Order: sequence, then C-alpha cells, then structure tokens
Amino acid sequence: MAVIMLRPAPAFFSFVFNYLLLILHCSSLSHDGVVLLEIRKVDWRDSSNALSNWNESHQNPCTWKGISCDAFNTVTSVDITGESISGNLTSAICALPNLTVLTLQANAFCGPFPHAFLHCKRLQKLDLSSNQFAGMLPSHISELSELRVLNLSYNSFSGSIPPAFGMLPRMEALLFHENSLSGTFPKFVGNLESLKNFTIGSNPLRPDMIPREFGNLKQLQQLWLYNCSLEGGIPSFLGKLTQLEDLDISQNHLSGVIPIFLANSTQLKSLCLWQNNLWGDIPASLGNLTQLEELDVSQNHLWGEIPTSLMALSNLRILYLYENNLSGRIPANIDQLKSLSGLDFCANQLHGTIPQEIANLTNLNLLQLCSNRLTGTIPAQLGKLRYLSNLMLYDNKFNGWLPQNLGTYSDLIEVDLTSSGLEGPLPKNLCMGGVLYGFEITSNNFSGSLPPSFEDCKSLRYLYVDNNQLSGEISPGLWGAVNLHGLFLNDNKFEGMISPAIGQAKDLSRFRISNNRFEGRIPAQVGQLKNLEVFEASNNRLSGPIPRELGSLILLNILKLDHNFLSDEIPKEIMSLKKLNQLNLGHNRLTGEIPALILSDLNSLDLSNNFISRGVPPELGLLRLNAFNVSNNHLSGRIPESLDNPVYKESFVGNPRLCGGRNLMLPSCSSPHKLSPQTLGMILLPALLVVAVALGYICLRRSFRKKPSDTSSWKTTGSGTIGGDSRKERISSSHSESENEMICFSDRPS
Repeated sequence: MAVIMLRPAPAFFSFVFNYLLLILHCSSLSHDGVVLLEIRKVDWRDSSNALSNWNESHQNPCTWKGISCDAFNTVTSVDITGESISGNLTSAICALPNLTVLTLQANAFCGPFPHAFLHCKRLQKLDLSSNQFAGMLPSHISELSELRVLNLSYNSFSGSIPPAFGMLPRMEALLFHENSLSGTFPKFVGNLESLKNFTIGSNPLRPDMIPREFGNLKQLQQLWLYNCSLEGGIPSFLGKLTQLEDLDISQNHLSGVIPIFLANSTQLKSLCLWQNNLWGDIPASLGNLTQLEELDVSQNHLWGEIPTSLMALSNLRILYLYENNLSGRIPANIDQLKSLSGLDFCANQLHGTIPQEIANLTNLNLLQLCSNRLTGTIPAQLGKLRYLSNLMLYDNKFNGWLPQNLGTYSDLIEVDLTSSGLEGPLPKNLCMGGVLYGFEITSNNFSGSLPPSFEDCKSLRYLYVDNNQLSGEISPGLWGAVNLHGLFLNDNKFEGMISPAIGQAKDLSRFRISNNRFEGRIPAQVGQLKNLEVFEASNNRLSGPIPRELGSLILLNILKLDHNFLSDEIPKEIMSLKKLNQLNLGHNRLTGEIPALILSDLNSLDLSNNFISRGVPPELGLLRLNAFNVSNNHLSGRIPESLDNPVYKESFVGNPRLCGGRNLMLPSCSSPHKLSPQTLGMILLPALLVVAVALGYICLRRSFRKKPSDTSSWKTTGSGTIGGDSRKERISSSHSESENEMICFSDRPS
C-alpha cells in the first residue's frame, strides 16, 4: 500500500523552528509565553512598542499587557484593543490550548477574514471590530461551536451572510453593523434562540421587511437594524420581545404609525425610529416605558401635540422630536424630566413661549428649539444651567435680550440665534469657559461691542455676527484667533483698522467684513491666510494699495473690495489666482492698466468706476463671464471681439476712447474715425482762431504804417541831388507797397 507523504507548509516549519529556539533561549518561560512572544516577534508589527513588556524578563505572561490567565497561569484571554497593531493573523495563536477570548478591536489588521482562527476550537469570544478587514465572511464559521460572541463591526466585509452563521447554537452576540454586506436579510438568525444582541445596521442589504423569524428571539435585548433598506410597517411581533432594551430601526423606509404595542416592551431603554416615513400622533402609551432613557422619533411626518405623558419618563436623558409637523405648546410640566440632558424640538410648528420651567432641567446639556413659531422672551434662568453647552434657538420670533449671565455658569460650545428677533447687548462671558466653538447671531438687532471674552477665545472656530447693529473696534486677539475658520462681521457698524494679527488666523477660510466703517490699509498679513477662500470687504473706508501678497492665496474663490478708497495699480499677482471666481474692485481709485488675465475660473469681474487706462487685454476675451463691468474708466483702443456682445451693453460705458464694438455701437478701429460735427468743430475751431489772430495782427501792423506821398520821389537825398539816382529806392518802395496790397487787400482804397 502506497504511503502518501504530505509536505508541511513552510510557515509551519518556520514557526516550529523559531519556537524551539525560544524554548532553548527562554527555558524558564511558560509554553504560553513562548507562543505569545513568537507571535509578537514574527507575525505582528508593533510600531508603537505597545507590547514592550512581552519579553523574556517578564517570565509570567499573565502579567503581560492584555493577557488574562486562569488559576493555573494558563492564558485564557488576549485583549489587544486600540494599540495600532498590524501584521499577519495565523493559527499560531491557536497553540494557546485554553484560549477562549481573543479581542483585537481597533487595530490596523487588514485583509480577508483570518480563516486560521477557525482552528481555535475553544474560542467563545472573537472581536475583530474596527479594523480594515474586507472580503467575504467565512462559510465554515460553525466550526467554532463554542462561540458566544462574534463582533465583526466597523470593517469592510462584503457579500451575503453565509447560512452557517445560523448554526451557532451558543451564540449570544452577533454584531455586523457598519460593513458593506449585501444580499437578503439573514432570516436564519431567527434560529439562534440564545441570541441577546444582534446588529446589522448600516449595510446595503436588499430592500425587505423585518423578518418574521426575528420574533423567535425571545432573549433578544439589543436589535440594531438601522440604515439597511427596511420597508413596510413596524411588525407586531416586536411587541412580544419583552426583554428588548435597545431597538434601533432608524434611517430606513418604514411607514405607517408608531404602534402602541411597542409600549409592551417595558424593558426598553432606547427607542430610535428616526428618519423614516412614519406618520400620525406620538402614542401617549410610550409614557408607560418607565425605563426609557432615549427616545428619538425625529425626521418623520408625525403630527399632533407632544404627549404630556412623556413628561413622566423620569429616566429619560434624550428626547429628540425634531423635523416633524408637531404643533401646540411645549408642555409646561417638562421640568419633570429630571434626567434630561438633550432636548431637540427643532423644525416643527410649535408656538407659544419657552416655559420658565425648562430652566429647572439642571442636567440639560443641549437645548434646540430652532425653526418653530415660538415667541416671548428667553427665560433669564437659562443662563444658570451649569451643564448647558449647546443652545440653538434660531428662526423664531422672540423679543428682548439674551440672558446676560449666559456663559457665566456653564462652558458654552455652540450657540446659534440666527433670525430669532433678539436685541440688546451680548453677554460678556460667552467664551469664559474657553471652549466656545461656534457663535452665530446673524440677522438680529444686537447692539454694542463684541464681548471681551472673545479677545482670547482660542477655541473659536466660527463667528457669525453679521447683519446686526454691533459697533466698536475688533481686538487683535480676535483678529488673530488661531482656530478661526469663518469670520462674518459684515453689515454692522464696526470701525478701526484690520490688525496685522489677522495673519495668525491660519485656518481662516471665509472672511467677510463688508458694509462697516473699517479704515486704513489692508494688511499684507492677509496674504498669509493660505486657506482663505472668501474675502469680502466691500463698502468700507479702506485705502492704500491692494497688497501684492494676496497673490499667495491660491484657494481664493471670491475677492470683493469694491466701494472703498483703494489706490495704485491692480497687482498682477492677483491674476495668477486660478481658482478665483468672483473679483470686484469697482468704485475705488485704482490706476494703471488691467493686468493680462490668466484666471481660468473667473466668472464675474467688476473694475468699474476707477481710473484704469490703456486697453482691454485680449486674454479677457477668452473668459466666460456671466457678469462683467469696466465702465467709467479711462480705457482706450480695441475691445476683444468675444466681448462685442449685447450682453455687455453697459459694461464699457464711460470709456469714450474704446473702439471696435459693432454690437456695442462703438466706433470702428479698422479705418480713420468718422468724426461727428461736434467733434470736428472742437478740433477746427482752435486752429481757425489761431489763423484769424495771426492775420489780424499783420493787417493792423500794416495799416498803421504811413504810406509815401507823390513828392517823396523828389525828396533831397543825403548827396544833395534832387531826383538824380534815387530811382532804386523808389522802385523798392513801390514793390514793397505792392506786396502789402496783396496781403491786406482790405486796405485798398475804394
């Protein structure tokens, strides 16, 4: 009988060889220690040296980082979470005979599912979540018959879930959420009667209803089916899962009403139904879920009033009802929600005032009532809430002042009061906590200066205070806020100069200060803002030249400096900004010529009402401009042919020396200009006047010279001769008089 010899894999030989070397070198190290040390040295890459105490000097591996052992000092658990470990995952770890828990969560492992782990027959928990695994799931996962917990979430696994996953009788937690799994819903999961946690949210599964088989999971405590193409209504069998604590079926296409049978799941702590197509009233019976800590039914089509029964949920921490069609008032007994930290009623049809009782919610961290029809004043006691960090009240019809102690007792992070009808001064301590990220009060009637706490508010990311009645100067500390991304000061009454400290705001991308009273020069330090995309400073009192340093702003998309007192030439460097889409320098005192343009993305150009001279660059005609204006300058010469378009009828007015625009009714440049009578008169009149004056002068001079008499020819000469040889003089005199008669014909006697 022939004997077939199987050649062992080279990797196996390598492992055995290194294993034997380690045994010889570390004779006092346990078997499990040798196995782990070999894995660290050969298979894994520990770039951060997180497992530095996995070495021979620590002879008991039970003291090593992430290692747990039983009473006999044999390794039972390897938990390496969040250490950025990468490398190969081989069956070497299965050489640990008592290994039951393997957790490699939040590392940098990649590639397909490590099939080698299927040899670890005693595994009860395998956690590979938050890595970079991809590809198909193993079809023989049932070989791990002892498996109770399998966490594959936050990876890139794809394809269908193999039926073998329904053949793990001891399975208690099966977590697939945040992958790229497709195919049909795994109905066979309903066979796992011991299952307590099942999550498959955020996977592109084929549209389907919630499988009826899930009703068999009587032990189920957690069910996450969010964002996985569910449709139809909420099935009644969910009301029979009496152990259910966490139900998330949000971000689907579920329709119908919120069923009252959900109130039968009295153990529910979290109920998330947001972003579906649910309609109708919010069931008052949800007030019976006394264990409920989170209720989110936002972004649906719910109507009616907010049930007062919900105010009895004393354990409720999160209540999100935003983006529905709810009406009525905010319940006055809302202060019964003693544990509430997050309240969001935005984008509904609520009316009335904010109840004073809301200030009794001492744990409130987030308060969002935006985009409703609320009126009245903001309760002054809100400023005393010690944990309030997010306040969103925009798009309402309030009146009065903002509580002046806002920010004094709590560390504000984000405040948005846009278009809320408020007025008066701003609270002084808005950034007292030093963590304010965003402050937006656009389109109100606030007055006075900006709070002094903004002077050193390094956390500030965006500040939008445009369209108010604010005044005063801006402190250098605010100009140079290092984390500032957006600064909107436009449409106020601010004054003073732009501080050179602006160069420190390296993250600034949107900078709007138009329609104020700023004066002085634009500091060259603006050119240091390499992330700047929008710079608008129109209608101020800025003067001096435009800094050439603006040519360094390679991301600049909009530049508006019109209606100021800027002078000198337009910097050529600006014309190298290839991403510039809108350029408005109109209504200034700019001189020189229009630089040759290479702005491929330019869509709007306004250089009107300046003192710019010379011609229109041919490059300008290559651009596709939707808005163009160079009127009221001193331009001359031929305009580019592509700009001879009636669309630009008003674009060139006020430049009488331009020519070549037939469609624009400009004179032709190809032949001598046909002058109008008025222009001809203006040219000839001075010349005629010069000629007339010269002729008049000559005539007057001749007319005053005395003409010789007839006896002059007998005048005694110096030689005493009478009439002798003086003939030459008489002839000369007679010739001179004849010439005079030819020039001054008007003196000839009649």
